[in-house]
Amino acid sequence: MIKNFLLLFVFLFVLFFQSGVSTDKRADQFNNLINNYDEFLSINENLKLIYDSDFGEVESIIEKNQNTFSHIIQGNKFKYYQSLVKQSDGFYITKIEQEINLLLFINSSSKVTYDKPALRLPLPIYQGAKWTWKGEENIDDEKDEITLKGFCYGVEKVETKAGKFNCLKTKLEVIRKDGEKTTVVEWRAANLGIVKTEIEMGNHGLTGIIKSIFGYDKISFELKNIQNNQTKND
Repeated sequence: MIKNFLLLFVFLFVLFFQSGVSTDKRADQFNNLINNYDEFLSINENLKLIYDSDFGEVESIIEKNQNTFSHIIQGNKFKYYQSLVKQSDGFYITKIEQEINLLLFINSSSKVTYDKPALRLPLPIYQGAKWTWKGEENIDDEKDEITLKGFCYGVEKVETKAGKFNCLKTKLEVIRKDGEKTTVVEWRAANLGIVKTEIEMGNHGLTGIIKSIFGYDKISFELKNIQNNQTKND
């Protein structure tokens, strides 16, 4: 089953990488000057974000309908669709659909739902914030219990091909009932979205196959270009 690989993309909003993150020596002072960390969780539906990744180039757009959002990530090897809802206390995932084509003999499409909306990021968010969510995940009618544990580090400076950004750094651990864990670290820029993500993969399921074939212990995506969302403009 491809549970672990699905989870990599579920809690991404998506995306990943591996490049120069440098912590400002004055990070503590900088964090103390920020009055509202929530601006780092803003969603910009007018942009298309292009990333370099271990799976090649991918692009990401957001479609918004009041408090409901669709996050669409697409590349040559996969298409990922995530539905979220913004509530007063945070952003919640409600559904995920994806198609994956890693090799000629590894092709799959899957649908993920939850017994209740899964907390992705809390509101308000602040340096040192911690959050936990427990619930039931349903992947193609196969159920499993999961726990999400999150932490907010504060603001760091990140440099990618797309430029330099002040980013809110967060970590999310996805823990399955059998103890299997996937760790997702993300850097988000205000009024832009995800600039960088690094994912430490578990050892079972399709992630284990990816490790053995490609030698990946981590997968990552890094922002390389920012474009207007022509779909939105049309």
